[in-house]
Amino acid sequence: MSASYRAGVCEHRPWAAITVDEFHVIQLVNKAVDEVRRWARRCCLEPIQAVAKALKKHWPGLLNAFDSRLTDGRVEAVNSLIQAAKARARGYGTTRHLIPILYLVAGRLTQLPTSPFVVQSELPLTT
Repeated sequence: MSASYRAGVCEHRPWAAITVDEFHVIQLVNKAVDEVRRWARRCCLEPIQAVAKALKKHWPGLLNAFDSRLTDGRVEAVNSLIQAAKARARGYGTTRHLIPILYLVAGRLTQLPTSPFVVQSELPLTT
């Protein structure tokens, strides 16, 4: 969990307890094990030491995860939608242009405005 995310949660939701998702812990351990597997002959298990430091730093959040059984799956899902919207909005240089794309991609809008292009009249089909 990034420091900016934690700071934002603490600032805007001071009553919320930070919960660390076990998926991220497993991801860290898998990366460390893969790193150790690749360089097992020459390393001093520094990747495992890095995981241990991360676990120690986030220990209260890890314990909260077991108590609350909450995950950040929904936040990750919204993040993936935002990343998809950013990919679709490439070429648009400002956040002002990205926000409408986000609403279209992630908003599940049901009441979209009608097209500004008005059809004058429909021509009858001739055979």
